[in-house]
Amino acid sequence: MENYIKHTRKVEKKIFTKPLLIYKITNDDALIYCLRIIQYFLELESTEKIYVEDKNLINECFYTDREEFKFLSEMKKVKLNNIFQFDLEENEADLSIVIGGDGTILWANHIFKDETRPPFLAFNLGTLGYMATYCSKCYKSIIDDVLNPKTPIYYEKRTFLKGKFMLKNPKRESLLTKSNLNQELRRSSTLSMQKNFISNPSIPFESFSKLNVSEAGDSKEFKKSEKNGDVKFFKNSIEHTELQIEYNDKCEDRIIYALNDITIERKDFTHMINTEIYYNDEPLTIIKSNGIIISSPTGSTAYSLSAGGTIMHYGLDCFILNSICPFSLSFRPIAFPRGDKLKIILTEDSKDAVIINDGINKYNLSHHQGIEVEISDKYVDFILIDEFYQNKSMMWKQKIIDQLGWNNSFKNVGYSGLDEKI
Repeated sequence: MENYIKHTRKVEKKIFTKPLLIYKITNDDALIYCLRIIQYFLELESTEKIYVEDKNLINECFYTDREEFKFLSEMKKVKLNNIFQFDLEENEADLSIVIGGDGTILWANHIFKDETRPPFLAFNLGTLGYMATYCSKCYKSIIDDVLNPKTPIYYEKRTFLKGKFMLKNPKRESLLTKSNLNQELRRSSTLSMQKNFISNPSIPFESFSKLNVSEAGDSKEFKKSEKNGDVKFFKNSIEHTELQIEYNDKCEDRIIYALNDITIERKDFTHMINTEIYYNDEPLTIIKSNGIIISSPTGSTAYSLSAGGTIMHYGLDCFILNSICPFSLSFRPIAFPRGDKLKIILTEDSKDAVIINDGINKYNLSHHQGIEVEISDKYVDFILIDEFYQNKSMMWKQKIIDQLGWNNSFKNVGYSGLDEKI
């Protein structure tokens, strides 16, 4: 695998015939622009199918008498047979048109469950719109440039993260200090596995979010049954913990993806969590904190930035290890290149936590459980028309200065209404 791939590349012009439209559902203007773009595609007669998230809502908008949808009156006689409900299983879309802000783009990215997704054409109609490139009012000229076979387009490649759930074998050598060793031995932990996993230091732990909890006196029983295998976790008391994992060869790994970040955060907001960090299977450190952030360069201006992380150009092919309110004053974020892997595992004495990808999906996590994170082999492609490609450096500068307010100087603000003598 190449260590460096140019983050922007010119592509052979493709005629997009099956666009998928995704808009910010809490914004009426985003719905209206979505309808205008659908109307424009129908007028151009350049598409075989137009996919939407909610076909029934779109059809109602075409036939309603509401004032804001009057611009669709000329299209009422048109049979909307080429508007389809998007089906993830078929996934025939060849273009993702997003109308909204960064949150809408993240949601659009999560619609696709594997590592392959169509290129994104993002129109800014959100709160910040750091990832959205184009003004919504210019949708006609942008779409014309994208569909015109004589005008070049470029793909801006964005790195995104791949995470695999895992369970650490407590018998494996840990990052324990001598002072904690006796305490660990007194916990009397046991782990039973099927024979094909006995020698494996880690096994996939699937779908923590779907575990059912039932109270039974002083004990809690977590149980999940599926065709691929059973997972049982019994927590009887503080002094004794027993983990029983039952899996067969057909059990699939639980994989999640993130364009911005994967975070491991405390589930109970009154306690910190303890996490073991492994770098390419080598013990790196133990971090006591409110949480861990694994961020892509695109996500470096999101949660990681609020937690003291550095701003990274989204063309870099790396990911960042950061911490939320670490107990140690000497902790600093670290960037790792493509090909490296990080494992984040809750220690035996840690409180429960949750894994969250891009602030959308949440998965429960208990001690010895964790996640292995690396950069995906695929990229999220954002479409740039030629004019924007020629000015991409200026665009990035404007984003960090005008939108994020990077390196703004202090301002002298007077206090009105106070006595001048004070």
